[in-house]
Amino acid sequence: MVGTMGAGMLQIYTASIEVGNAAFTALMRDSAQNSIYREKLLHVSSIGPGHPGQTIRTVDRDRVDLEKIILPPEIVEVLQHSVSTRLQHHEMLERHGHTSKTGVLLHGPPGTGKTLMSKYLVGAWDKFTAIAPMGMQVETLREAFRLASYLQPSLIVIEDVDLLAERRETNANVTGLQELMNEMDGLAMTAETIVIMTTNRPEILEPALASRPGRVSQAIHFPLPDDSLRERLFKLYCGEASVADVNLAKWVERTNGSSPAFLEELCKRALIFAAERTGDAASLSLAQEDFDCAIYELVVFGGQLTAGILGFPSRADDGSEMDGIL
Repeated sequence: MVGTMGAGMLQIYTASIEVGNAAFTALMRDSAQNSIYREKLLHVSSIGPGHPGQTIRTVDRDRVDLEKIILPPEIVEVLQHSVSTRLQHHEMLERHGHTSKTGVLLHGPPGTGKTLMSKYLVGAWDKFTAIAPMGMQVETLREAFRLASYLQPSLIVIEDVDLLAERRETNANVTGLQELMNEMDGLAMTAETIVIMTTNRPEILEPALASRPGRVSQAIHFPLPDDSLRERLFKLYCGEASVADVNLAKWVERTNGSSPAFLEELCKRALIFAAERTGDAASLSLAQEDFDCAIYELVVFGGQLTAGILGFPSRADDGSEMDGIL
């Protein structure tokens, strides 16, 4: 019999096709189990314009402390059930006739923790091969799913899936959308693969992708943090610096509607201003003026573009909404 393995070809000569198929299956299973890519984080990308083929690069996994991801507890709980528990008990599920195969969509405003949570999941489950397509080309997606099937149990992480999976009526890359849906459908029912997708714009996604259980089994909304979460985020991002001279309650109120990404940058800039003001970067004590200067640079000097990128609520053109901020 003849079997293809990537770009190569393997020929097996046996007395019967049944014996040959069994030998080829065993060989493929063993090669997958001993692959140098197993249990790695793989970035898959095209070689470049005019050059067919894909490159596969191993990269270090980010180790994210779950205690430093400030989210509503119900989000963490659902994610644990949708992803972590499936990964932890995939062998038990298999014994009962189920697999860990599923699609999970993380959606919400920019900067609310979707990417951070994806990094946590990839880092926490280092016994599973993780694959991230770095681009939306058809060939890149095809190779990513091929690797996921070959190296299962596996995770596929597709960031900003709306760039590929916008609804057909307005999608300039329908071929890529169709390839994504075909690849998700093509995962065998016995596949041990979880596809994690993130988007800031769930409303523009193709319904055939986002509303079909066989492709997406769980959608999880990441909201902007409420008062209690913003207070915890301020304390987290200020690190070991003293905030005794800062009215955090007022800053929690002033930053209503802001994303965690904005709060992180605000605290980072405040720390820089404090270090410049005191000349002591070893033992910092934050003051009200440090936050005043930081938010001025971000919101007033940076304008709506900077504020929008970091996830700060838009303001009126006349600046009236700034009265409660500065």
